[in-house]
Amino acid sequence: DAAPSMLKALAPQNLIVITDFDATLTCGDGPQCHDVLGTAPSLPASLRADFAPLLDFSVPHPPEWHGAKWWERANEILVAHGAPTRAALPALVRDAGLTPRPGALRLLQWLEARGVPVLIVSAGCTDIVLSFLEHELDAPWSGPVSSNQLRWDEAGTLVAVAPSPPCTSLDKDRTCERNPRFFASCSSRRSLLILGDSLSDLDVGTGVDRDATYSVGLLNDLRPPWCDPDEYDARFTAVLRGDRASLDPVTDLLERAEAAAKSS
Repeated sequence: DAAPSMLKALAPQNLIVITDFDATLTCGDGPQCHDVLGTAPSLPASLRADFAPLLDFSVPHPPEWHGAKWWERANEILVAHGAPTRAALPALVRDAGLTPRPGALRLLQWLEARGVPVLIVSAGCTDIVLSFLEHELDAPWSGPVSSNQLRWDEAGTLVAVAPSPPCTSLDKDRTCERNPRFFASCSSRRSLLILGDSLSDLDVGTGVDRDATYSVGLLNDLRPPWCDPDEYDARFTAVLRGDRASLDPVTDLLERAEAAAKSS
């Protein structure tokens, strides 16, 4: 049960939220951003063939794809094929089978209605995140997304992916460095809530000036074998288990914190 100090810290006027996207705001058993970019049937067959080895984790990847080089190779393939095009992206995302995690849309809408700053940090693709949220929320998402961004020429052909080096799951400790305007705009808010499905998602708090940090881990059923459930329990404030575990308990807790602030 939440202590009074936690409820006070999580009051909307005190709060900043940083959340992962893939398998956090979406279900853990569905496609992720790079699945969309590399496997959509409407993409050129040659692109999908080049991308397939990157998404095959049943065999060891060659050393030249290890770490951040995996993302660099993915970007090279996309740019080489000039796809996805700008015009094709909305349908690509809509037809990809991305599914909101239960409770995710309610949480985002609750935070937005109360003016709580939300930063989405992803090793995926900003354009997919924004297109997905616009479709699911039936309105453009106004919050910032810190991720890789597709760059098209005037004809709508993909010509680059920014930044370089890319955003990866291995450098989320650079979140504060990459988003100075966001953190400057909410420096008076002293509590940070982190949502993520990986232990590396906790790194987004590196360098953030705050008095209290709470975190919710999503321990998906489909997870790498090196994900130790005991370590999740030790490092996250709370852990929700399952590919489709709902985020409603997070919103319920924040509603309690809001009610407590109003009654004090």
